[in-house]
Amino acid sequence: NFHNNFYRNSDSPITFDIDIRLTEGELISIWPESSKLPHQIRPPTVPEDRIHLQIVGKFEKEQGIPGAARIVLGNVIVVDDIVYNIDHEGSPWFPAIEDSVGLAERQDIGESLLQALTDKFSSIGISRYLHREPFNESVSQRIDFASPNLDFKARLFSLKHSRVQEVHQKFRDIEAAFRNVGGWGEIDFARGGTDESDLEVMTYDSEGGWLPISRRGSGAEQLLVLIAEVFMRNSPIIGIEELESNLDENSQATLYELFEGLLGDPDGFLGQIIATAHSRFYGGELLPFEKRWVTMDDQGCTSVSEWSNEAQQALFKQDSYFEERQAEHKASLDAEREGRQATRRPRRRKTSGS
Repeated sequence: NFHNNFYRNSDSPITFDIDIRLTEGELISIWPESSKLPHQIRPPTVPEDRIHLQIVGKFEKEQGIPGAARIVLGNVIVVDDIVYNIDHEGSPWFPAIEDSVGLAERQDIGESLLQALTDKFSSIGISRYLHREPFNESVSQRIDFASPNLDFKARLFSLKHSRVQEVHQKFRDIEAAFRNVGGWGEIDFARGGTDESDLEVMTYDSEGGWLPISRRGSGAEQLLVLIAEVFMRNSPIIGIEELESNLDENSQATLYELFEGLLGDPDGFLGQIIATAHSRFYGGELLPFEKRWVTMDDQGCTSVSEWSNEAQQALFKQDSYFEERQAEHKASLDAEREGRQATRRPRRRKTSGS
């Protein structure tokens, strides 16, 4: 299902073009069938760490199902050879074995590759506030914690009370990360609301007090949801909308350090995070090669460009912005103070001589 009017009230086609650079080993790990093919994936002239994988396709509306669409595969290209092409039966398939592989087999290979990549990406939307959820302990222990379509509190509850060591450890990892980033210790659950039917997330602070996370502010909720979702989802690539939402710069910095650590762990579960943000912190702190400039034209088409000085100047003020604001504020206060003093100054009395 597409949310937020993905088609923008238009029937114009929506296409996608995925361009990936990876090693031969990484390609085989996500697409095991490639190791069984009677050809060499990487020509001798191509470096081992420079396998070029390109997938082109489009979204087509499902007739009779409002708001739904299906992904249609167009081309799959490995290095410079077309593996699959939906429109051309005679398209080249690795010239050495072109005659031995039919269209049906090529389609199966292309579809298997697309299916292998389908569950590799998961996005975390902008709605990261905790809402009322009924407390049902028996149901909460049986739900799929990795499904983003289910209630957040119930999924987190299922992690804590899981009898599977590996699953329960995820909850402990979330707890430790939340303590490092947010400064709150243990996470637990309680019944809340006027009728005690609402599942409430409780947090523990250094003062020795338990408080519902909603009492700690929207920033605390944002941090918990972001951290927990990254750990709970089984996708190596995570997308996050508006990463800085409701977070001060200190929280943005510690959250970024946490994600950097997860990405830098060679034995970790996370491979990449793609986040959108308008924050001056991320705009200034990240190196140019870590950033992209995303723009949209009048027709609603989105383009992604390399970071540049033009992007920096278009999106953010100059480095002296805060100093200029401070000077303006001081000048305004000085002028206001001078005005007040002028009105309070006593007038000189005129004296007359005899």
